[in-house]
Amino acid sequence: MARPKLVLLRGRELETAALVKMYTELTGRVPTETELLEAEQVLPAIADGSRGSARLKAKGGIRTLSAIPIRQPYIDWILDGSKSWEIRSKPTKKTGPVALIQSGSGTVVGIARLAKVIELTASVARANAKLIHVSRAEASNLGGLYAWVLEDVVKFEEPVRYHHRPGAVTWVTLDEETTKDVEAQASRLGWRASQGA
Repeated sequence: MARPKLVLLRGRELETAALVKMYTELTGRVPTETELLEAEQVLPAIADGSRGSARLKAKGGIRTLSAIPIRQPYIDWILDGSKSWEIRSKPTKKTGPVALIQSGSGTVVGIARLAKVIELTASVARANAKLIHVSRAEASNLGGLYAWVLEDVVKFEEPVRYHHRPGAVTWVTLDEETTKDVEAQASRLGWRASQGA
């Protein structure tokens, strides 16, 4: 499958990686996949040093949503609001809307906004033990790991079935149809992809 490209109206094409770099330099954050594929964005045309602006469009891509598989009981704690920091061994540059998968269930059970990633030290983990849903003593062992900070979490009334591709562990990319189903369920519950942004 060809990589989606974003096209400047002047006719210059930018590979997705170049757009991500330009957007990150301008805003201080990495754009989400949804922002890259769905939104028409206006950015200063820093590629050629001009002070004008260039409209960029997603072209040739389908709309998809990234999802995080989370095991029990952690997913339940996230959905009931007693845990908002998901602990992972690696950081991610992705931020923005993410679907929440209950591992092993074949279903998306909620949606959230991945606000930021925090590299943990023992003292940071202890100070935020409640957000991680562990004791302060247990938090002391989390130094060197990463907290993926989830905000605006909404639990779905009806889980959305999805196809889990083999090998997908940290991230699952939902297909276009599942993405639409997830967005429809989130919308019915009053959740917006732009909220809190």
